[in-house]
Amino acid sequence: MSTMGAKASDVASKIVDCYREREEYESLEGLFCELIREAFTWNGVKLPQSNNLSEVNNMLATQLQVWREEWLAEGKAKGLAEGEEKGWAEGKAEGKAEALACLLEQRFGAVTPSWLERIRGAELARLDLWIRRVIAAPDVSSVFNPPS
Repeated sequence: MSTMGAKASDVASKIVDCYREREEYESLEGLFCELIREAFTWNGVKLPQSNNLSEVNNMLATQLQVWREEWLAEGKAKGLAEGEEKGWAEGKAEGKAEALACLLEQRFGAVTPSWLERIRGAELARLDLWIRRVIAAPDVSSVFNPPS
């Protein structure tokens, strides 16, 4: 049982112990079970009819475990999607950086390591700008520095 399920189970067990001390235990037990079922219904979960707190306690722990697993699966899927998106963006930036380096070399000869470092560290939008500039730039520095 998960920590969350265990905590919910502990709370329900304490309530059961508290109710057992009272003369009206059976009616209180039924009322508490109904309250739990109603709370779950509000959250779209239909629990089986039962006025036994031990059974309801087990159902509560099971449902909390289901929710926890769904939440973890959703988080994992979201993380994978974000990672994939980031990977595509990084791959696209790498490709554009290599294309720009190639264009610069074809137009102006060997590209210095400092220019290559600057190119490889640039974001996509900046790489796009530099690629557009390389077409008409008179020299390498004009690609990276806007005309005055």
